Amino acid sequence: MLDWQIANRRADAYILDLAYDAMKTKVPGFESKVDSGVQNGLSRLASKGIFELQRHPDRIDVNFGWTSESDPGRIPREISDYITLYFSRYHMLDSDTLQLPFFTEYKRQGEVFRAHPNYRQAIGPWFDWAMFRWDKEERQSRRNRSTHAVDVAHMDAGATDGEYDYAPAKLMGFVEIENEIMCIVRPCSTNYTKSSVFTTQWELAFWDRKKRNPMICLVSVDAIVRHCLMIPRDGPEGNVYHEVWERKLWADEFHK
Repeated sequence: MLDWQIANRRADAYILDLAYDAMKTKVPGFESKVDSGVQNGLSRLASKGIFELQRHPDRIDVNFGWTSESDPGRIPREISDYITLYFSRYHMLDSDTLQLPFFTEYKRQGEVFRAHPNYRQAIGPWFDWAMFRWDKEERQSRRNRSTHAVDVAHMDAGATDGEYDYAPAKLMGFVEIENEIMCIVRPCSTNYTKSSVFTTQWELAFWDRKKRNPMICLVSVDAIVRHCLMIPRDGPEGNVYHEVWERKLWADEFHK
C-alpha cells in the first residue's frame, strides 16, 4: 500500500513538474522588460484604452478605442456587456456620459497581473488567474466549504483566521474609477474540494442555478492575494478547474 501511494505521488509530481516547466518557458522573440519604476499600480507596459458611454432615452451607446501604441485587438464581448450594464446603472446617476480608462496589466511589488485579449499583439489571449479574498457571506451556504483541509488563504499574511472567504477568479481587465484601480473578474464559487495530492477543485460561479448567467464582478485590486495556476478539467469551455498548489507546499503532503 505504501509503495502504491509513493508511486502515485511521484506520478503527480512528474506531471506537475511538466506543467510548471511549460508555464515558465519563455516565448522566443520577446525580451522581458520589468517596469522597475512602478512598484504598485498600472504597468507602463500595459495596453490602454477608453470606454465612452453615452446615455440616450432608449439605449446606452458604448464605444471603445485603444489609446496606447499597442493594439491587442477586440475586447471580449462579455467585458463590454458588463461595463455597459454595471457602469450605466451605478456610475451615471448624475450624468449622461462617462469615460472609463481600461488597462490590461496591473503591477504589485514586482508581480504583474495580466488580462490581455492578445498579448504583445502576437501570442494570443492571456488572462491570469488570481486568488481573491471576499467578504464573508451572511448565508452559511455561500461561505468557504470543503470536506478537506486546504489552505486556500495561503500567502494572505495580513488576514486573521476566518476573517474572509477565498476563491480564485479569472482577470478580465482593469479600470480606473475616481483614482482607484479595480479589476473586472470571472470568479469561482467559494465551495471547493481537494482533487488530487497537489490540486484543489473549483467551479466557476453563476448568478442563477441553471448556470446560464455567468457571474462577473468588479473588485478592488487590494483583494488580490496571489497568482493561481488553474487547469481546466473539461477543456477551455468547461466550468471546473484544478488549482495547482505552489511547489513549496508539496512537501507537507508527504509528512501527513
